[in-house]
Amino acid sequence: MILIKTIYYGLLGICLVTLLLNSKRLNRIYFWFIPIIIFAIAVQASQDILKQQAIKGYDFVFHIYQPVEYSLLALFYYQLINNGVVKKLILASIPVVLLFSVVYYSVGYGVFYGSDFIDFCVCAFFINIWVVIFFFELLRSDENMHLVHYPAFWVNAGNLLFYGGCLMVMGVYFSVLGTDPGTAKQLLKVNHYLNLVLYSLYIIGFTQPLRWKK
Repeated sequence: MILIKTIYYGLLGICLVTLLLNSKRLNRIYFWFIPIIIFAIAVQASQDILKQQAIKGYDFVFHIYQPVEYSLLALFYYQLINNGVVKKLILASIPVVLLFSVVYYSVGYGVFYGSDFIDFCVCAFFINIWVVIFFFELLRSDENMHLVHYPAFWVNAGNLLFYGGCLMVMGVYFSVLGTDPGTAKQLLKVNHYLNLVLYSLYIIGFTQPLRWKK
């Protein structure tokens, strides 16, 4: 896991540098990923530091991170998707996620400091909806483009694989947790590999300027 964590930090750093270096060539909607990546690095580093100091309840940092990350991603999709009704639904989903997180962790105060995945599943559910709508709009678009050079294609491919894959893993995890906790715990390791795939695809996307066919 140390190797995976090292690769993860490396991909986050490369992703941020790549985004900043190509900021002049990329559409401004991708700038939402700058605070997302910075916040991801800070949260992961905070968790690792608290874990090394044997401080219990260090998972609370991720419960703070989840609604913030979702809010930023939702704003990205608000600008990316063209359908007016969907745009309103995306904006409406932000207070829904924030309110859910506040209420859920206020009622179940103890789970705020534990490894609870409900908040992540709620965020992943919404993100998968926006990803599917994006690809649906892309298929119906009259524009003729090189998808390989379309950053949003790679970003959404990464989001689909990561958030869709994690939801599947979580579903299996909760189904076997009661009967085989050991296997359930091992299943969660899949999410770490999906994280590496996510940021690898982000890097590819941020290095590809949009090129239209003549």
